[in-house]
Amino acid sequence: MSDEDWRSEERYAGLRELSAPALAWEFLRRNDDYQADFEHIKAEVASGGTGRAGDARLAFWGLSFRCGSGARGASTASVLAA
Repeated sequence: MSDEDWRSEERYAGLRELSAPALAWEFLRRNDDYQADFEHIKAEVASGGTGRAGDARLAFWGLSFRCGSGARGASTASVLAA
């Protein structure tokens, strides 16, 4: 457990500069349930699946992709980051 004071204004000063989507992402990426869903989808894709089974879970978290969430090209190893 961290000994940092979670009430410290300095610790959160950078959050004031974020857009609403960026702020939402900062909180979402720290959510244990989201991380578990992400790891499950990532494992499905790594085992040769399309990741389509995870679309409902991504929608649950409010995530959507204009062109789908599939990788486009060999250089795109990971579309989302944990």
